[in-house]
Amino acid sequence: MRLRSGPLALLTLPLLLAACTAPSTPSAPTVDAQNIKLHLSPLGGLSTQGIPSGLTPARTHLKVIVTTADGHLVTFKNGVYAPAGDGDTFLTLNAANNFSVDVLLPAKDYRFETILKDGTDESTTSNTLLGYNLSDATAVNAQHSNVRLTVHTVLNTDDTTLGFALPTDTVYTSDKLDLRLRAKSHALDNGDGGTDTFNVPLNDYSVGAYTATNGVVNAAKSSKLGTVVTAVGTTSDPSVTVTVPVTAWVQDEANAEHATLTTFNVSFTHPVVLNSISTDVTAPTATLTVNQELSPVTVSGTAEDQGGRVEAVRLFDGVELVASTAQDEQDAGAAPITFEDGSTTWQTAWTPAMGAHELTLIAEDSAGNETRQTQTFEVSFHDREAPVINQDSIYASGGLLSFTVTDNVGAVSGSVFRNGELIGTAQTSDNDNDPTSTNMFVFFNNESGVQPGDVLVISAYDAAQNVSEPVTYVVPGVEPEPLP
Repeated sequence: MRLRSGPLALLTLPLLLAACTAPSTPSAPTVDAQNIKLHLSPLGGLSTQGIPSGLTPARTHLKVIVTTADGHLVTFKNGVYAPAGDGDTFLTLNAANNFSVDVLLPAKDYRFETILKDGTDESTTSNTLLGYNLSDATAVNAQHSNVRLTVHTVLNTDDTTLGFALPTDTVYTSDKLDLRLRAKSHALDNGDGGTDTFNVPLNDYSVGAYTATNGVVNAAKSSKLGTVVTAVGTTSDPSVTVTVPVTAWVQDEANAEHATLTTFNVSFTHPVVLNSISTDVTAPTATLTVNQELSPVTVSGTAEDQGGRVEAVRLFDGVELVASTAQDEQDAGAAPITFEDGSTTWQTAWTPAMGAHELTLIAEDSAGNETRQTQTFEVSFHDREAPVINQDSIYASGGLLSFTVTDNVGAVSGSVFRNGELIGTAQTSDNDNDPTSTNMFVFFNNESGVQPGDVLVISAYDAAQNVSEPVTYVVPGVEPEPLP
């Protein structure tokens, strides 16, 4: 399973139901009250939070079930209340309708059950429950025209863990353990053979007091994100165990579309080395990889320490600290270095200046041993912008075909094809007044056999071999003349 750090976009997602009175329709129930027109849509739009590689709205849909306060299911036909109960049993909000739908129903007290699942609608879902909420009874009438609903992220108890913040192998008595509570959603298929999970927003879960067996909890450094514990261990139980009660929305076993606010324990246990007199002189191991194809540049690698624990990882550009795992250095401007949950793999993003760079990665363990990895590279301009042929500039006269090409750094060549066969290569002439504009000329002779009415396809290229969109040109009714 591949985990990504981007959090799920379900942080108390509000739905706004803006209501106004509307005339009764033939399909409306025969009640004294008028029908109310409700506009259902997420307040501010449904959008993800965190990195762009996380969950996107297009991968999800909202299933909204409406009932009366006493539990009677409300059904709809074409968005209008069906009094016979023979309409659609739920409403669908997704990217196709911009997560927005209008309905007509009588003034009454209603409850709104909102279910967030994967897939664009019920026909494409794998029934992965991502969010849920059931509102209290809410009056819908002309005087109460706005009703706000909320959706809470559903937490997956199997993927929610308490573990080391940085890679750790061996724990000794009196070591301070930096632990992270990782509250995760249910996993989604990411389309490339793996799965993605997302962080549960802080508003959608709470924690009780952390407790430790054979350890001392630092309550001042405890929160929803984790805690710091001093390991003790005993001869009878040479390990430290930390437990925290977590309260969150958890999927019901009996109903896959329903979630209940549930409290459960998350625990962590690790051996503690006792009565040991030793010296750690072994440095951590680390790797460094630079991916210049992305912007900003992605720097990644691994760091681990057999027989100890990684204390910090820092990345320098020359003598300048550009990324770190240390919070105080991040507060001072360094980019964060983050480890994938429970792994030795780290990553950071960095935007270097143009020119040569020498990156140095320094991994330090708890004993002060360190290892260094260095990589040099040069940041140069990566041109990915294709040239554009100005179709209005194409001109033919005798045996000459000319046209103008624009490109961010200037085009360098052009080609002319007929029936898929190359029949001419352009000569170029720069435009002194505009370095992004290039004049191109193609000379034909009798051997090319170009005739009036021939359909030619013209392409242009820049120095990075980006190619323009092909432009079609019909040879005018003038015979090409041979070159002198």
